[in-house]
Amino acid sequence: MNGRIDSRLAAQIVEQATKVLPFDVNVMDAKGSVVASTDPSRVGSFHRGAQMVLGSASEVEIDHDAAARIPNTRPGVNLPLFVRERLVGVIGLTGAPADVRQFGKLLQSMAQLILERDELTLELQREEHHKEEFVRQAILGSSHLSSVEVAAWAARVGIDLELTRSALICQFDPGQFKPDTTLAELDRIRDSISRECPHLIATRVSMTDLAIFGSVVEDPSSPGRTEENARRLLADVRIKIGGVCKTSFRLALGIALPAYEGLRQSWTSAVETLRIGMARARSPDEYYFSYYDHRLAVLLCGLTETWRTAEFSRPLELLLTTERDGPLLLHTLKVWFEQGAQPKLTAEALGIHRNTLDYRLKKIKEATGLDLSRVDDFVMVYIALQRMGE
Repeated sequence: MNGRIDSRLAAQIVEQATKVLPFDVNVMDAKGSVVASTDPSRVGSFHRGAQMVLGSASEVEIDHDAAARIPNTRPGVNLPLFVRERLVGVIGLTGAPADVRQFGKLLQSMAQLILERDELTLELQREEHHKEEFVRQAILGSSHLSSVEVAAWAARVGIDLELTRSALICQFDPGQFKPDTTLAELDRIRDSISRECPHLIATRVSMTDLAIFGSVVEDPSSPGRTEENARRLLADVRIKIGGVCKTSFRLALGIALPAYEGLRQSWTSAVETLRIGMARARSPDEYYFSYYDHRLAVLLCGLTETWRTAEFSRPLELLLTTERDGPLLLHTLKVWFEQGAQPKLTAEALGIHRNTLDYRLKKIKEATGLDLSRVDDFVMVYIALQRMGE
């Protein structure tokens, strides 16, 4: 409302009043101009009775004699409209004061209730926008703010940086991006979350991505409990978005971390989790992913490319370049690790005899120079596969 009555609010007041009162109703702004009325011809004109109310900040009645003396006035009752002790306008009932007086206070209370509700709604929206800007700056900006300035900003927008939070990324397929529908859908999800889930913070960060942050109860004595709580957050948000969204979406959960720096780190891990999860997905039905299911791959993808990281990749590159059946052997390796390096389960998953599996593992050893029965070599091949899956 911003301290004034606009035509939207005034029309709403008039509409509500005419449902219960048989009199003409006028709503005037803080300058005395008629903003809405049951008599359309009066909209835009100056209301003398309203100007008198604005000058005295009190109720003004105009009877037939006074109306005859004052040009362009009609008999009626005019009452001030206050919102948080600010005089923002006037509401008037046309008719003999004796007939309409009893309805004046009721109409005044109803109008002020509508104005106060709108003011509160706008305040809540402003608070949400401030929170969203804080989160966008934390995850996307290159802030040069000091820790003191960050703490002060967080306090102003009502964000407790002591809480442990996980980021979630909700993404629509960029390949199916449609400006009107996609942006409207993202905004609808954000508004629904802000309205119905005040413990979450949601903000649009791109044309296809929505960032959502939720607090996660951390239990230092039981790390598994923290992971469980984070997974519950993912499930709750997935159900919430699924109930609102009319378009297919992807969702990924990042690591749960505290503090301002944790917001960006959790967001980064959520973005990487989504990318890795999509690359590993076996069917289109897999659309939501958790950092806790892909943590090693997420952690490894942040490694800077150096001769050390190149060394991780070299054995598998040798396998693919020197062996005619390199792709088949690489697939065998992947299944081997998926089955926990258990020969029986691996052979069954591949649909081959144990002897065939042993032969393939021998070929892998010869091509890469790595022995999967040795812990160091085992870990090195596994890390190489994780990096290849990026």
